[in-house]
Amino acid sequence: MENRRRIYDLIRRSPGIHLREIVRQLALPYGTAEYHLRVLEQEEIVRAVVEDNFRRYFLAEFAFSDRAVLGLLRKRPIRRIAVALIEHGEMTHQDLAQAAGLKPSTLSYHLQRLESAKVAAVVRKGRFTLIQLADPKLIARLIVTHQVSFADAAVDRFLDTWSGFVPPAPPPTAQPSEGPEGSAPPVDEVPKKPDAS
Repeated sequence: MENRRRIYDLIRRSPGIHLREIVRQLALPYGTAEYHLRVLEQEEIVRAVVEDNFRRYFLAEFAFSDRAVLGLLRKRPIRRIAVALIEHGEMTHQDLAQAAGLKPSTLSYHLQRLESAKVAAVVRKGRFTLIQLADPKLIARLIVTHQVSFADAAVDRFLDTWSGFVPPAPPPTAQPSEGPEGSAPPVDEVPKKPDAS
């Protein structure tokens, strides 16, 4: 049960985290982490989104519209691209590659993913092709709200200079289940199942 609570708390702190990272951060055997995640999914306490052969985990009440974008932002190159576009606005491919510190081919690869997720768009203005974020405020909100789970110099720099956004108060964490007599258990508790630890 303790391992399940630790997994739940880690997902709450780092929404979009994947199984291998859960195993690494909590120093759990792979099978143990997989078992507890399966139980949490069956109890509808967490939900998984499959992306690039990774299962990314979120608390069940996490806003559906944010899941895909936050999953993308878990990738360091995509965070660099997003931060550069928030800081500079629309940019040419060459300028964006330089600002994000990426090779042009690496940038192209990640831009395809951002475009297919409708997070970024390539627009033509005269003879220039420019890249822009579809919703910079959404990206800024997700970065600011989940900053603790991003260990990244680009995010740190962004947070030091960004003043155009005040994050909303986090929503109350949903109660995983009801306790005796209909009273809700403490937030850090999750339903009890046989422990495989």
